[in-house]
Formats: sequence, structure tokens, C-alpha cells
Amino acid sequence: MPRATAEHFFPARALRWMLIGGLTGAAGLAATGKFLDALVLAALTHATFCTTAAIPNHAFTGPVVKRFQPTGKQVWLTIDDGPHPDSTPEILRVLRGHDARATFFLIGERAARHPALVRAIVEAGHTLGNHTFHHASASFWTAGPARVAREIDRASDALTAAGAPPLRFFRPPVGMANVFVGAALQKRGMQRIGWSARGFDTRPQPPAAVVAKILRTCAPGAIILFHELGPAAGAPVLEVLLRRLRDESYACVLPAEDTLITTGGRRA
Repeated sequence: MPRATAEHFFPARALRWMLIGGLTGAAGLAATGKFLDALVLAALTHATFCTTAAIPNHAFTGPVVKRFQPTGKQVWLTIDDGPHPDSTPEILRVLRGHDARATFFLIGERAARHPALVRAIVEAGHTLGNHTFHHASASFWTAGPARVAREIDRASDALTAAGAPPLRFFRPPVGMANVFVGAALQKRGMQRIGWSARGFDTRPQPPAAVVAKILRTCAPGAIILFHELGPAAGAPVLEVLLRRLRDESYACVLPAEDTLITTGGRRA
């Protein structure tokens, strides 16, 4: 069983009710002329909304999958931010050389520009996830329900048009999601996928440092976060990572949905 955290005891629905209650209370105070009190309460409510949404990979704002139940030394490799002609073909070549499977969380805008790469990923035996249409990493976590729905749906439409099967997995940019994301995913029968091992490969550092960070938190059932593009990402670093995983007897697999472990709520 996964270790209990604050996410288990503070579910997203409680946060949603706190936000609704805070805004309703602020409106009520303003209606009675208590404008300063209304402003303070609204500010505190907004701060709660922003603070919880800005924590990457947490379930305070909705359910998130961070691990799966393995059968042996298995890990789930997830690769973000493609497709791109400078990286995707080489990433696929490295995966093929190690007989490894991965899930690619693709940006809809890029998928629309490079549909052949989307098809190449699927034809190579990998799976796809939705990573929003624009990948607005600086603002998606502040988006309202209409924008959240639009980002998810436009990305799904772009991927489907490029030949992807129906999508079940979603990862927000930088792993940050507000309370509207969970509701949108539930309506669409999708699951938010987080991670349990990462190397911070979008920051400048030696490839060995990226791999060491991943392996330090890697265990059977881990979800590994990797990127196609970045200062310490891409095919050469993936080659090193897969070699080290093989040396540790790990296999990169695509887990069945009924083995996914959800934190902060039920499965979608």
C-alpha cells in the first residue's frame, strides 16, 4: 500500500468547497458593506487556489496516478513535450534498441504540425497521452474551466486526427493542475498521470546527474518522467538511462489501467 500523505486526508472536493465557500462568503460580506473583510477573504481564497494549483504532481486539486502495481522489476517510462522532428525519431530509435516501451505525452499544437511522427510512435508500439494543446506552462494552472476544457479537447482532437487511438491519459504542463482539471478529466473518462521518479532533465546538468536522480527514487512500479527536449534531455541521455535500468534489471513496460494506483481519489 502507498504511504498515506496529506493528499489522502485533504481531497480535492474539500478544496473545491473551500473555494466556493470563500468566494460566496466574500460576496456576502461585500453585499452588507463590509468591503475590507470581503477583500481579505477573497484574497485568502485566491491564495489558496493558486498555492495548491502551483504544487507539481500533487493531488490536492484532484486525483493523480503516481505509481502502478508491477509484476517484477517494472517501471513506466513517460516522455513529455513531443513530437518534434529533431528528437522523436532518435527517441524511437533508442527505445527500439532497448526493447523498451513508453507513453509519450504529446503537445497538441506540435502533433498537428507533425502527424507522421504521431503515427510513428503508435506504430512502434508505444502509447500516447494528452499534454494540452499549447503547453502554456506559465499559465495553465491558473486557467478557468472553459480554457481547461479547450486545451484538453483541442489536444485530443489533434492527436486523434493524426491517427492516435482514443486517449485515456493526461499530464498538465509542469505537472501543475487546478481544481477544474480533475472535473474536466472525470467528464472525459481520462486520468491524470504524474510521476514518482524524475531527473530534472529540463535544467542544465550532466546526463549522469539526470540518470542518478532518476535511479535514486526508482523502484518497481515507478513512473519515470523524461523529456524529448531540454538541456539534459533527449536521445543521448535516454540511451544512458535505459542502459542503467537494464543493468539494474528493470523493464520499461506499459502498465494495464487496472494496475494504476490513484492518489487523492478514485480511478477515472
